[in-house]
Amino acid sequence: MQYKLVMFLSKVACHTPYRLLMAVGWVLGNLYYLLIKKERERAVSQMMPALGIEEPEARHLVRLSFINLARNVLEILYMPHLSEKNFGEYIEIDHLERLTDALAEGHGVAIVTGDTKVVEHGKADGIFINTAGIGDIIPGTSISPHHVKPGMKVLLSGFIGDHAATVLAGRHGLELPDTIKTDCAPLNSLTRAMLEAAPDIAVLRDPTRGGVAAVLNEIAEASHCGVLIDEDALPIREEVRGVCDILGFDPLYLANEGKCIAFVPAEEADEVLAVMRENPYGKDACLIGEVTAEAPGQVGLRTAIGGIRIVDMPLGNLVPRIC
Repeated sequence: MQYKLVMFLSKVACHTPYRLLMAVGWVLGNLYYLLIKKERERAVSQMMPALGIEEPEARHLVRLSFINLARNVLEILYMPHLSEKNFGEYIEIDHLERLTDALAEGHGVAIVTGDTKVVEHGKADGIFINTAGIGDIIPGTSISPHHVKPGMKVLLSGFIGDHAATVLAGRHGLELPDTIKTDCAPLNSLTRAMLEAAPDIAVLRDPTRGGVAAVLNEIAEASHCGVLIDEDALPIREEVRGVCDILGFDPLYLANEGKCIAFVPAEEADEVLAVMRENPYGKDACLIGEVTAEAPGQVGLRTAIGGIRIVDMPLGNLVPRIC
């Protein structure tokens, strides 16, 4: 019944001129704003302290939000009307050359969906594409922390902390050399080459929020194994160490945006490392540790002087979310 109702409303919307449909959305949004008192007042009360604005401005923004919500619903119903011929009449897309350039560079990623992001007004205006990829599973592979076993090696695709250090330096007014910048990178070609070389790779993870420490702790807990990494093996630039020393941070907890951690069978580690180093996004790949049967669920760091300290799960984000 609900499906039939939605399909009926979609047909009605598709036979309605677009400008009229948006006018209907304006009316419905205002009605929603007037009728749903509880939600309206909650939104107003939360928006005032969050944005630091007075009540009249907050009410105006909430009303506009309700109107946009109504129009978005009608636009979803209107989508069957879109075609290649009339697509440009309703949706403007700039900088398509960037997608063309990306495909020409061999990344080969087609965007199939996305979501919205909230950023501070005037700070990052524009469209930022956050994608969800859909593709074929490479035959013979099964990526899961449950496949992690003692003796496996832990590989890292390159220097850690560059992204978070860049953001932190910008926020605290610290100057970094031009060689240090965010490490955002497409890893699809790198990880595909790794899996083709060694389909038995147990886990592939990107150490984003929470950094290497968070990823290793999550995998150790899920696999019921211990993870031991070597401090001397960790690839950290001196400039990043400097930022951490000034601000009191540990590079292991810094976010990365273009790095990959892999848990690989010991007998295949050298081959996978060689494949990684042939890729521009894995040229600095290295072995940083191994999986142990001791201390299941914990991560240890073998220090430069030979001791071992526990690497705990981070308690919060060193860098506030920007996406």
